Amino acid sequence: GGEEAGGEPTETPTEPPEELLSPEERVLRFVEESGGRVKQQDVVSTLDWTEAKTSQVVGELRENDEIEVFRIGRENVLALPDEE
Repeated sequence: GGEEAGGEPTETPTEPPEELLSPEERVLRFVEESGGRVKQQDVVSTLDWTEAKTSQVVGELRENDEIEVFRIGRENVLALPDEE
């Protein structure tokens, strides 16, 4: 099965491509894929956003209770809210 070499990456139909997601959805997906907790700085570097944009998007999510923000030392840590 060498079909993958040089071919298109397989898209799963249920998941929209990254570029169609809103910034908020991209952050939530990234946190989910990272096990439910991630440093805000990792969002900046992984999504290649500015600190300002990341803070703005995180702030929106926080206001909507879609994400929780902790301070650990000098770092902001983003976490998915507990479902309970």
